[in-house]
Order: sequence, then structure tokens, then C-alpha cells
Amino acid sequence: PAEAGGVRAVTLRLRLTPEQERELEALADACSKMYNECNFVLRRLFFTRNFTDEKVSGVLNAFYRVYSQGLCGKPRLGSYIADAVKQQLYHDWQSFFALLEARREGRLPSWMKPKPPGYKKDRVLGKREKVLFVKDEGYRVIPESPKRGRLVISVAGRWLIIEYRGRLRWRGKQGTLVVKRLNGRWYAHIPVNVGAPPPARKSYRYINGERDRIQLHEPRGREKAFIDMGVNNLFAVVTSSGRALLYR
Repeated sequence: PAEAGGVRAVTLRLRLTPEQERELEALADACSKMYNECNFVLRRLFFTRNFTDEKVSGVLNAFYRVYSQGLCGKPRLGSYIADAVKQQLYHDWQSFFALLEARREGRLPSWMKPKPPGYKKDRVLGKREKVLFVKDEGYRVIPESPKRGRLVISVAGRWLIIEYRGRLRWRGKQGTLVVKRLNGRWYAHIPVNVGAPPPARKSYRYINGERDRIQLHEPRGREKAFIDMGVNNLFAVVTSSGRALLYR
């Protein structure tokens, strides 16, 4: 059986010129810097019991203004990138509070202790991890053949055009773009709401991939599994029967 709906990821390998790689690395570093600096303030609010909606909103909006416009000597990221960082921080903290609520209700195993969102940091090298977030409105995927095309990113009012290699395996509305380097190569990760209809306006926010339905396999068992992906641990799994697994 197959069904529409659900989110799947499209991963594309980026083919960069030396100049483009330097620019992308600088953008990703500035993006992570904004995340870490803003998260530092949010963590202080949490640990001092001052984490209110009003204060959190004020902090997020203040960092958005500084980094989107390049104020106070900060790099100018533009609205699409700065807003994506702001949304990512909000999402990470909401996920943390959802886990706290699940723990209070006894839906988590006793050994699982949710922790506030950490910093973008390479645990091996001890340096800031370079990650670029771009809002769904701030980039376009332009296929030129089944296995190649161009990724166009809006950066503070100008366009960064990058060649990519890879297949657009899913069709649907695109989400926030995440660009990271792995083993010396840069990859673009695009969440796709599979089967979602094309928007009436801004059609570039739609990935016209190969499949608009997700193939479902018959489950081998009767239990459900709940997965929490984290920073300190790879992920933790809890099944509906209460069995817990931890992958480090």
C-alpha cells in the first residue's frame, strides 16, 4: 500500500567552486554563531526561571534583527536565513518542553532525562559546527536533468547559485533547507511534505520529484516505537510495551 502525506528528506551533494565554498562556509559559521549566541541567552532564562513567552519572543526577535540586517558588527544573513535560525531555536525548545511533559506524565523511562537544547558544536574537534538554515521561501531547486541541477539560495538580497548532484526522489512542498558538511563534502537536506499540492502562489516552494506517495510495508509486529534524536545520544527509543533502547 501507498499513501500521500508524511515528510521525507531529499539529500543533494553540492558541487562548489573554491569561492562558493568559502562563502558557504562563512554563511554556515555565522548561522551557527547566531544559533549559539541566542541559545546562550535562552538557556540562562531557563536556568534562572525567567523563561516566559514574552522574554523568549523578545530575545528571538532581537537576534533576528541583528543578524538579518548585520547590526552591531554581526554578519548580514538576510531575513530568510535569520528567520530560519529563529524558527529552529523555537522548535528545539518546544520539543524539549514536550519531552519534559512526557516525563512528568510517566511516558518516558526513568533513565531518560531531557536536557535543554545544546549548542552547535563539533564534539570531536571542539569547534563550532557549521550549519546553514534557510527558510522554505528563501531557496529554489531547479532540476536540469534527473541527477543534476541548481540550488539557488537568497542571501541578503542576492542569489547564491550552486550546482548539485542527486535525485529528487519525493514530490511535495519543501521545508526548511539545512546545509552541512560531511567528510569534506557539502550536502543540502530538504524536508518534503510528500503529496502536498503545489501552492497557488510561489510555486518554486514545491519540489517536483519522482514520487508523490510513500510506500508502506506491512508491520512485522504490533508495537509502536517512539524515537527521540538528541545531541548527547544518537537517539533513544521507547516502544508501546515500555521497552527502552538507547543508542550512543
